[in-house]
Amino acid sequence: MNLAALDAPAKDAESASLALSDQISRLITHYRGETGRIAAGILAEGQFDPEIITEFRRRFFVNRRAEVRAVVDKGIERGEFTLEADADTVIDMIYGAIYFRLLIGHSALDAEFAASLPAMALRVLGKQEAITRHSVGAVPS
Repeated sequence: MNLAALDAPAKDAESASLALSDQISRLITHYRGETGRIAAGILAEGQFDPEIITEFRRRFFVNRRAEVRAVVDKGIERGEFTLEADADTVIDMIYGAIYFRLLIGHSALDAEFAASLPAMALRVLGKQEAITRHSVGAVPS
């Protein structure tokens, strides 16, 4: 299992938009397979065992979320994002969509979702112009 692909957005990316879009697409792509099944199992088991969910938060979630927040904050500071909502709630909306599909399975974590979610996330964050370097539609299925 390659957890490097699940890392938070790269802080040194040329833009916050690219960093966030790349990370969202990578997370969706990796959660399609074994990594997703393992994560879903941990989250499900954590509902019955508080120690498991606490360890998941500590080892996986807390630092990655803080890094996502730092990238969003950097985008706001640079004027790249014009967020008019609470940043933490927007981050929950973006990543919540991924985890909802992972756990409920009502819709696929497919290439279409991996392309549309980052684009939608950037609109919610207030990014108006298109991403120039990253073709989010090119995510493998």
